[in-house]
Amino acid sequence: MKREDCGFIDTLGHRLLAFVHFIGSLSLILIKVITALLTGRLRLVPFLQECDIFGNRSFWTVAIISFFFGMVVAMESATPLKMTGGEIYVSTIVTLSAVRELGPVLVAFLLSGRVGSAIAAEIGTMKITEQIDALQTLAVDPIEYLVVPKFAAACLMLPVLTIMADALQILGGYVIGTTTLNLNTSLFFFQAFRFVVSKDILIGLLKALIFGVIIVTVSSREGLFAEGGAKGVGRATTMAVVISLFMVIVADLVITALFYFI
Repeated sequence: MKREDCGFIDTLGHRLLAFVHFIGSLSLILIKVITALLTGRLRLVPFLQECDIFGNRSFWTVAIISFFFGMVVAMESATPLKMTGGEIYVSTIVTLSAVRELGPVLVAFLLSGRVGSAIAAEIGTMKITEQIDALQTLAVDPIEYLVVPKFAAACLMLPVLTIMADALQILGGYVIGTTTLNLNTSLFFFQAFRFVVSKDILIGLLKALIFGVIIVTVSSREGLFAEGGAKGVGRATTMAVVISLFMVIVADLVITALFYFI
């Protein structure tokens, strides 16, 4: 066997082992967090503080971007619809895309960059400065102490933010529809909710819940495994965002396929 072939197989083996290690560590963190929640080991004050970070401090970022995103979707969809005289369906496209897809995905992307990176940096810094080891010395489970409040807050606040993002995207579409396409208010909202069913809303909220689990679990995992000083913290922060975004897209694909395609 050639040396190049050995090098390729060696690299492939290392990549495979790294992937298995990643999935295994992610699963262990998730199991520990769910076990802590089911046994009532959620501390109220840290939970409320994390809800403030996920919800209140992220509100304006999500609100402004969602509003303008709704305007963009309305303008993009209006161009081809005008060619066929179907501009009254702009509100339908904006609403369905927001409720089914863009609402939860947009919120997940924004919070992955804003909160997920902060989680990885916080826990990674604690790992590098041996604060995690100090907690373990004091018989305190770092996952229960650090991750569980963040996990619970994400599971609560991402669906709430998604509902708000959906509403503001529809409002952005309403502004374009009434000012540019000359649609009256009653016609806009009639067409907006004409084809939306409870299944669409529930699946959108389910996506938001799963995306919250992904963001917190991945970000915490990257922080807990950070090493190599300041560069290691930066690397963990970057990987937390990149992996979270990748897994959010994959999860979105799977959920959409299960409920709308298969």
